[in-house]
Amino acid sequence: MTDNLPLKYKTISAFSESKYKEKGSLFIGRAYPVADAAEAESILASVRKEFYDATHNCWAWKLKDGSFRYSDDGEPNGTAGIKILSAINHFELSDMIVISTRYYGGTKLGVGPLGKAYYESAYTALQENKIIELTRFAEVLFTVGFDDTGKIFHHLQKNFIRLTSQDYADQLTVTAEIRYDLSEKFCSDIFQEFHGRINISAGDKVIYRQD
Repeated sequence: MTDNLPLKYKTISAFSESKYKEKGSLFIGRAYPVADAAEAESILASVRKEFYDATHNCWAWKLKDGSFRYSDDGEPNGTAGIKILSAINHFELSDMIVISTRYYGGTKLGVGPLGKAYYESAYTALQENKIIELTRFAEVLFTVGFDDTGKIFHHLQKNFIRLTSQDYADQLTVTAEIRYDLSEKFCSDIFQEFHGRINISAGDKVIYRQD
């Protein structure tokens, strides 16, 4: 692969929420799928606004490229954000954010129990969700003369290639999605089969979907 994106990764399918109580403190765990850091930060801002009266809004997010961030939001160092991230890593998830909102109940928990409470808050929210695995696909454009229309469709369909668009201009251009790790060999094989009477180019999209 030519970049740092994985062939496959796991994420959550939708929003989920859990509530966890420890010695009077209420921990509300919320998990959201995200596409990038900007979306994670936008969700975080929205939750902070919704729970403006909370004692703390601690969080962690992780993306499929391996990048991550977390925050204790005023809790003792190492008791919140890293614990939430540990819950995310337990399920081997990416492209998501978990926010654990705490309403203080009047009793200090201590470092150990506090860390456990944040971990459980995140863990339970994730446990309530549906975990899915997404596979990377390459977007590839095949351009052929009209005489080869039947041949290109037959070749793509017999290999169970998903077609996303067709453009009939001076020639036929078919846009297809091919599993990323198989795309280079597939394109090489089809170029040889057409004896060079085909133009193959890469699309701009980064595609992940369930295989």
